[in-house]
Amino acid sequence: MAATSMNMWTAAERSSIMPFHFDDGTFHEQRVIYQKLDPENKDSLLFPLYYFIKDLTYQPREKSAEKPTILFVAGGPGQLILPDTENFVDMYGYRAVYFHFRGSGFSQVPASNEYDKDLTTSNIINDMEEIRKDVFGEKKSGKNSETHPWTAVIGHSYGAVAAYQYARLYKEQKVKKLVLSAPMIPASLPGWRGSASAEAEREDQTIVTLKKIYSRSDFNFLENHQKDGIVKKIVETSRIVSSIGLSLTSIVNDYVRLEKSLRQADLHYERNFYGAIRRLRHVGWLPLDVPYAKPLRTPKVDDTQVECGLVIADAILSKAGGPDVKTLLASHPSKDALMQKFTIGKEILGHESSLNTDRCFAAVSRNDGLTKRFMRESQEIKKLFPALGPAPKKPVSWNSTEAKPKMPTLILKGGADPVTEEVDAQHYFQHTLEGHRALIEFPGIGHAMALPDLGPSDHEKGSDLLKASVPRTRFWSSRDKLIDEFLTSNIDAFKTSAIVTALQTAFARATGRESFEVDVLRG
Repeated sequence: MAATSMNMWTAAERSSIMPFHFDDGTFHEQRVIYQKLDPENKDSLLFPLYYFIKDLTYQPREKSAEKPTILFVAGGPGQLILPDTENFVDMYGYRAVYFHFRGSGFSQVPASNEYDKDLTTSNIINDMEEIRKDVFGEKKSGKNSETHPWTAVIGHSYGAVAAYQYARLYKEQKVKKLVLSAPMIPASLPGWRGSASAEAEREDQTIVTLKKIYSRSDFNFLENHQKDGIVKKIVETSRIVSSIGLSLTSIVNDYVRLEKSLRQADLHYERNFYGAIRRLRHVGWLPLDVPYAKPLRTPKVDDTQVECGLVIADAILSKAGGPDVKTLLASHPSKDALMQKFTIGKEILGHESSLNTDRCFAAVSRNDGLTKRFMRESQEIKKLFPALGPAPKKPVSWNSTEAKPKMPTLILKGGADPVTEEVDAQHYFQHTLEGHRALIEFPGIGHAMALPDLGPSDHEKGSDLLKASVPRTRFWSSRDKLIDEFLTSNIDAFKTSAIVTALQTAFARATGRESFEVDVLRG
């Protein structure tokens, strides 16, 4: 039976509302609300749904409901975002709301796998709406209270799937604008070929990235035949890993248990080798002197690219019985700097991912048919996730003939992102939206969607272009400014805005020739 108000502790008694004021003038608040495991069942068990708010408006006296408020939907599914670090949409002038998906982090459901059936995108969407009501105080105000829409819902990777579905269900009444970053298309979409088919039609972006990295002067210690052999081995390794139902993340996170299977498949490399291939997917090939993700202490894109290239080369050359990277670097003029990066790479690229939750990832992926790998539910999937409970039904994705969102939408695509294919972003742009929308594909950018810093020559305003409109002197990243411009402008003004022009100049400078266009469709 669902608990009633007579046998539940209050929020204050549970300490489920935890406000924090910081010296820099920001305000963070962590909350827990109780949500039904099965929203369709009035007698459903309840679970604690955790979310937190970061208020970066620097307006302590302004009513919270009147502040621009963004909901961010993370990837994974099940990627954890914590309040004590800088996150994807920590944007000055906004309140940013983050949450842990049901079955992950602090949003724990009962341990029995009989509840795996309740870990679905449709239920996550219901959780998102309950969070909106709680953020804006609509639960306390009653059914006739004023509806406060999100200023924007922003989803990254799998989060774009949930963000899109939420916007489609709750429309402009609850979502003013929509941002889809590195969006994926579930493999279960009726009639959809899926990313696996599209990937086979063009050279894998991980290979393109590796080739471009090996063309740099950092790697002139490698002969061309060695580079070609390394790339050929990566292609072969990726094909075998996929054929036996594994993923790079599963190998890195469960390396000890999978080591025997890897040996049998002649894939016995160290854990950091697989971590390096995985990380390349996130950083792309464009060398950027910026962290590949927030917070600022995250390693920089260009350093990470070199570290990955060194670790991959060493693993393959050593396994083939040839000279290793340390030997080959002995006479290189940048030997000391490259050896330092090699040492760092071997150390950090083998770390398990602490930001993903296996249960949420496996259950939602299987229940919603997010990838071909989980739709097949192979023996390897069962070995990887032996506790995974029965599926509730056959995977069902959205029907493209249903009502489509009409709010303005921005779609961001990394041109060197092999996690999602170009056809995925194009499908959203061309077929799933009715309102004004813009699509940008950034050359050389990986799945993490790190964008270049702006130099003094990129725009006449210089650093003032990134100055945030808040009472204190704060500066946006170029990605934050781009999103802010979209949220505060109409589609035509956005396309010709100063930040878009400056980024186009920065990309032309960084690539030597390539930039990007803003494709626009008007509803």
